[in-house]
Parts: sequence; C-alpha cells; structure tokens
Amino acid sequence: MDDLFEIKNEKDIVCFLDQCEYFHDSCIFEIHYKSGAYVSENLTMHPVNSVNTLTIQFHSQNETCRRFDVVFTDLIHFHFTPLPCRYSCEIFKGKLMQRNGVFYWSPEDEFDPEDVSCLTDNNTTWVCCKKIKWRIYDAESGHNN
Repeated sequence: MDDLFEIKNEKDIVCFLDQCEYFHDSCIFEIHYKSGAYVSENLTMHPVNSVNTLTIQFHSQNETCRRFDVVFTDLIHFHFTPLPCRYSCEIFKGKLMQRNGVFYWSPEDEFDPEDVSCLTDNNTTWVCCKKIKWRIYDAESGHNN
C-alpha cells in the first residue's frame, strides 16, 4: 500500500478533505476490517490483534474523487450502525480531526468527540485511530492516482 498518503497533521487533514470535497455527495461503499489474528494450516491459533486496520471505500459523485479509500490503522474504536434500506446514506459533509494524538472521523459534520452524546448515540458512525492514510482512484481506469 505504498500508494497511500499518510495524514500526520492539520495541514494534511485539510489537503485530504479538499481532495475528497469533505465527503460531500459521497457514500460508504464497503468496509473491511483486518485484525491480524489467524489460524494456521496446522490449526495453531495466532490470536494477536497485530494488524488492527479498518479500510472504508467511498464512492462519490465528485469528478475528482469518484472512488477513494480511507485506511484507519492502530484502530481504537469503530462505531457503525447501518441505516435502514429506505433511508439515504449520502454524506453531506464529513468531519476529520486530530485530538490528543488520535484521529477521529465521522460522516457527520456535527460530530464532536468531546461530546459524550456523540460517542454513545447508536445512530452516529465514527472511527477513532492512531494513523490514517488515503488514496483516490483514477475515475477512468480504476487505478490509484
């Protein structure tokens, strides 16, 4: 995954949010979590959460970022409640911030990790992690930019 851009500071956050237009007119297409734990061929279990990575692929109506990934590593918390089929899951303006050395992302602009009600609301999707990387796929070829 060398083609990923790492977000390290506020400048990187703004650059990414500008690239994906703050998630406007985007939706979560796919979510993938990889723990790193496994059972080997000889049935030995390696129950260590060594990878601890969440990847979310987004699709967007924006011409410059029609498909993009956000990779959350050293995952601390992931809260997701899918909406019922009859509801729109369109993102109008997502939020990404860094607080006390960790990153928070939510598809909801009003999200505030310091507001306990945001963290405990069953309808609020959010991610907390130590590292974030991202990539935008080329709309024509499906390749990474």
